[in-house]
Amino acid sequence: MSSSGHSSNTIYVTIICGVYLILAGIFSTMTFDVDEFIFVREPYEILGGDYTAGYLKKGELKNAIRAIAKSYYFYWNYRPLNAPIISEEHRSMFQKEEKEFGYVKPPRLAFNDPEAVEKYQSRLIVPEPDRFYTHGAGKPLLPALLTIPQLALVKLIGPSKEQLLKAQYYKRGDLVFVPMRLIQILSGLLSIVLVFKILGKNIDPQRAMLGALVFAIFPITIKYFPNLHHDSILVPFMLLAVYLVIMERYIGAGVAYGLALASKNIAIVLFPALIADIGIQAIQVWSEANAAAAFSLFRRKLASLAVMGAVATVTLVPFANPISYLEEILTPIISRPIDDRGENLKVWTVENIVGGDATLSPQLQFAQKFLYFKDVGFLFLVLAVFLAAQRSLTRPGKISLVLLILYLPMGSIFGVLLEYRTLVLIPFFVIVAAEIFRPRQLIWLTAITAVFAGIYLSDPSRTDADHKQYLGQDRTSSEQG
Repeated sequence: MSSSGHSSNTIYVTIICGVYLILAGIFSTMTFDVDEFIFVREPYEILGGDYTAGYLKKGELKNAIRAIAKSYYFYWNYRPLNAPIISEEHRSMFQKEEKEFGYVKPPRLAFNDPEAVEKYQSRLIVPEPDRFYTHGAGKPLLPALLTIPQLALVKLIGPSKEQLLKAQYYKRGDLVFVPMRLIQILSGLLSIVLVFKILGKNIDPQRAMLGALVFAIFPITIKYFPNLHHDSILVPFMLLAVYLVIMERYIGAGVAYGLALASKNIAIVLFPALIADIGIQAIQVWSEANAAAAFSLFRRKLASLAVMGAVATVTLVPFANPISYLEEILTPIISRPIDDRGENLKVWTVENIVGGDATLSPQLQFAQKFLYFKDVGFLFLVLAVFLAAQRSLTRPGKISLVLLILYLPMGSIFGVLLEYRTLVLIPFFVIVAAEIFRPRQLIWLTAITAVFAGIYLSDPSRTDADHKQYLGQDRTSSEQG
């Protein structure tokens, strides 16, 4: 590529990133949704929360370090699990701190409680072993750790705790929320650049540019990257792993993939997609050469993938207990003890899914739930797959298409709505679309995407159901308590 061409591409990508920042910036001013309200506290709690702060105020550095170590271990061990059983030993882990700082287990607080702000202000923000069954699962510690610098910045230069709570409870949006989402916004920027780079190395610059633009203005992109859900951190690491695999740099790909796994366990879907990619390459070699060459390539690539997997596992370990992590991933097919006060995980098991309706045979329920043979969506899926198969897709196109298909069986558990859970699919959809579509068709896709982005931007505070607890309150006065 000529220097003038490279310069113009840089200008176009900069403009695209600027458009993304403007649109995402609007959503970054929105109040925290239900999950974010929990996530924003976790980095502080992982470091011991008010226990550590209290020890530091008293000049007890050794006790502060001990509180940090205990808290980090506790989250590292239990955070990957949904409704975990906390061992008796770990339930009393913070007994000393609870007594010293007067911790009292807080009652469940309704979002429409008229005294919510005052009650939250009086709470200790600390690790709470007896309440940890409510903390969800599948989210290791990397996103929370990456969020610490921006929260520290807010603490140093930002509003008080009371101001933040009043902004959360009595406004639809406020600039105070923007700095608390900086790393997530930057993750979106990095993802746009990676999509452009992946496309630019495999197709023509025009379609690479249009694909990056579609991704940058896609409603799910501009809404859920400036959001504390862990998916916003996951996406750039997934894209980077794919990019490095294509470049045959498996050590680097392993580090990137490990960081993706350390962000959210849905990243596990990439590994079978890469195995499928190797199988596709081997079949092509078989058809063009012979079986021996195909098996040789398959073994060589599989060995490289094993190295990548080993590096990824080592990279994951500082951010999650790998045993807990594996138990959570295998929850649909194994039986593990859960806290009855937490989420009922039995509804997610394969056994329950294929036997949930006594009027249908188990094999039919399996086909409907995991092979997506349940509505007309199956017809469009088959058409899309085989239409794409009629032309020679590049490796990133094939990997992206397989990822989209592999997510569908998991939709039986996580759902298939266009929300934060499916943010990870948007860049891979764009990669496939940019490769299959002609430039004129991509322009139409850009226009259609812009229309939907406009719909989202017309009332950004009411684009999901996760804010309804807050939106239901009287927000006419910021002085209410």
